Amino acid sequence: MVSSLQRQRNDIFLCALNSDPEETSLSNFDTVWLVPELRKEPGRFAKLFNRALEKLQPSLIIPCRDDDVLFLAERSEEVPELLSHALCGSSACARVMINKNASHVFSRRHSLPFAPTIDCKDDPVQIFEFAGEHGYPLVSKPAEGYASRGISFVMNERHLESHIGQSGTVLQAFLGKPEPLIQHVVDVEKHGVPLFQTFEAIKTSIQIFIQKTGIVEGTFVTENVMKQGRSEAVSTALSDDAMEIGKSCAEAFAGAGWRGPLNIQCQRNADGKLVIYEYNGRYTGATSARLLLGYDEVGMALRDYCPELAFDVCDQAVTDSVSRALVSRRATPSVVEDLKEKGVWHAQ
Repeated sequence: MVSSLQRQRNDIFLCALNSDPEETSLSNFDTVWLVPELRKEPGRFAKLFNRALEKLQPSLIIPCRDDDVLFLAERSEEVPELLSHALCGSSACARVMINKNASHVFSRRHSLPFAPTIDCKDDPVQIFEFAGEHGYPLVSKPAEGYASRGISFVMNERHLESHIGQSGTVLQAFLGKPEPLIQHVVDVEKHGVPLFQTFEAIKTSIQIFIQKTGIVEGTFVTENVMKQGRSEAVSTALSDDAMEIGKSCAEAFAGAGWRGPLNIQCQRNADGKLVIYEYNGRYTGATSARLLLGYDEVGMALRDYCPELAFDVCDQAVTDSVSRALVSRRATPSVVEDLKEKGVWHAQ
């Protein structure tokens, strides 16, 4: 997100709330407040958030993680004057996006092609019927997980039985072609477990921006090569069915009160049909890559929420494919020291 602002960085004062004083990116901001992790200490986080609002009076508040999205949506409903500054929509929509059971119910209600999903706390008879209908493998994942963490594959009835009754876990129909996974299981049984293994495939990502008025400003489709839950390569995709899904999702979420960014993660099933498996109400790790591809979602937000900036929104692609690589950086000692001692850091 920060890299997307570099064209007019001197015109913008950036503040970050972060729970890790040794995060290497913090020196890119003008000021940083040290806060506890929202999920672990919500009350203390809320107090510091309110104090930061009072002191800084921000023009735009951008949630960067799933927990932030829900917190900001709920807070904006409690304090309506925040609505014109918070890059989010209704808390009901935020709950839909953060929980895959809720995502499935919302999608069925709006005829959106979401992966068949069932809660592991549901009736065991229904779970076995689900497995019978969709077959093995099934995908087990946290109902409120992200970045592919905690995902496993249910290959047979014995695996399925071990998942029944698990709280906070869902099963989804497997998307893509199962043959490589099935062959891997056979190879492991025959040869042992390899040190490195992954079953991530190319995913289709649909990014949308919904203005404060509810107007959909942009829809952009990419294909992302995934490794360890992050996109390593992002390329522009010309996909009619993805654009149609994006249009339908934008109408459904805008109508339900969502505003700001909407990310839709999809994958093709064995029949080639594009299926949704996750929603996000925030910018993602590929935001800066999409800027290089000609989709300036951060600029759209600044133009909509901060018109006084006259921010130059970029719609010119410099490439049609972007590689994303890890960069070695160190934490800035003065940032770490000030945050640990004072709880706040200011750029000189």
